[in-house]
Amino acid sequence: MKRNILIQGIQTFRKKKNALTFAFGSAGLLLLAPCSAATYQLTVIAGTGGVITAPTAQTVTVNQDSQTVITARPNSGYVFAEWIDTSTNAIIAYKNSISTKVKLPTSNAVIQARFIKITSALTPVDISAFQKENGANFSHYTGNWTTLPDFSTLIPDSSGSCDSLAIQAVPHQSNNLGIVFNGYFNVPADGNYTFYVKCNGGYSLLVNDSVIAKNTGLRTSVVVDSAVVALVSGAYVLELRYFNANTVPSLTVSSSSADVGLGKETINTDAITRPYSGPVPKITVIKPVGGEIYHLGDTIHVQWVYKNARGQTFASLTHDNGKSFANITALAFPGNVTTYDWKIPKDSVSYITTTAKIKVEEYPPYDKFGVSLPFTIVAGAGVKNPLVLSRGASASVKITASDLVVTGAKNKTVGDAVLINVNGETVARGNNASAYEQRVSIRSVPVGMYILSWHSEKATMSRFVTIAK
Repeated sequence: MKRNILIQGIQTFRKKKNALTFAFGSAGLLLLAPCSAATYQLTVIAGTGGVITAPTAQTVTVNQDSQTVITARPNSGYVFAEWIDTSTNAIIAYKNSISTKVKLPTSNAVIQARFIKITSALTPVDISAFQKENGANFSHYTGNWTTLPDFSTLIPDSSGSCDSLAIQAVPHQSNNLGIVFNGYFNVPADGNYTFYVKCNGGYSLLVNDSVIAKNTGLRTSVVVDSAVVALVSGAYVLELRYFNANTVPSLTVSSSSADVGLGKETINTDAITRPYSGPVPKITVIKPVGGEIYHLGDTIHVQWVYKNARGQTFASLTHDNGKSFANITALAFPGNVTTYDWKIPKDSVSYITTTAKIKVEEYPPYDKFGVSLPFTIVAGAGVKNPLVLSRGASASVKITASDLVVTGAKNKTVGDAVLINVNGETVARGNNASAYEQRVSIRSVPVGMYILSWHSEKATMSRFVTIAK
């Protein structure tokens, strides 16, 4: 390497080999000085699953800023993933190429080739029997988990279709959520396909029901995991189970295949399909609207919208906030029927709850349904405003007829007043069954919401009661 130095002056010097070389110009003297370049040690090593083929020695001496070719070769059952600069001192031209160039600008460097083990080849599924449309299906759940839950035991808050395997494709309001995506991944040609899951939280990625990548614990930071699967052309069932808690959810699933010339892209409508061709159905329950208070024996007018209907519907009720549903319709309705009047059984206290919901779903079983907002079912008939009772010195509360009767008229009691919890269990009972007023002790009743039921000469009445501290 030569260093050019311009020296202002007019003095003349003789040329001498292997020494300073001087030349005159109009602006002065040009000094040409031969200097030796700096050299560094480049070490190239292979991770599990492969070998290094260039350079031939593990450690070589290279000139500063000169380019050196590095090449890796995977063992059988592995594929090359990337080059990792463990020293952070090298400049690698292309980290994802099995053969690339590297240069060292400032110091020695150690570079490692990373390989990924290939999951065994899978057999494509036959999806010729049904029509398809682009995109994936999703089911959305709400919960606070620290490990990946078994979604098959849970009831989703909503379900629908989406155009990509990404958190942005699914409507959500809470950070504490779970999402299950599924569809058919289209493989255009035989080759090795790499799947990338970039997310926080936890996940499990399955191809044909075989787990190819997972992290079932809760991660607070975003991490990229990858897995390589050897696939032949055809369609494969692809499913991603994801959950997150506390932090803002982040999730993107991508794929690539160097064997068939496919770059890394988010899995979207170009790569995944779902059964059914035509407009996507949607069910929305519009009545009950949520917040209503019904009594045993009342009739609930259920109404829903079934957009792009493709089958029949039936309705079910939950009184445990969605943990389980029980049918409230004996037969399924045609797709053009969107109302149903359901009478709550009058004598069944098992329906008493503050977390009732009605679900309307497709039949025969498809994947679309709608769920109402929660409403309340109480015993008897009476005023609807809560009565707040506070513990007094005597740990008792005086209940008068005017507190319980809708009209405010006083009627003689024909039985004890009872305090019932949301499970229909009696937790306290009054006295003076034939008087105009009764006293119900709440000394041992826990703080919470209850239903006060009182029988008079003319009616059975009930009212919400909040036991405060």
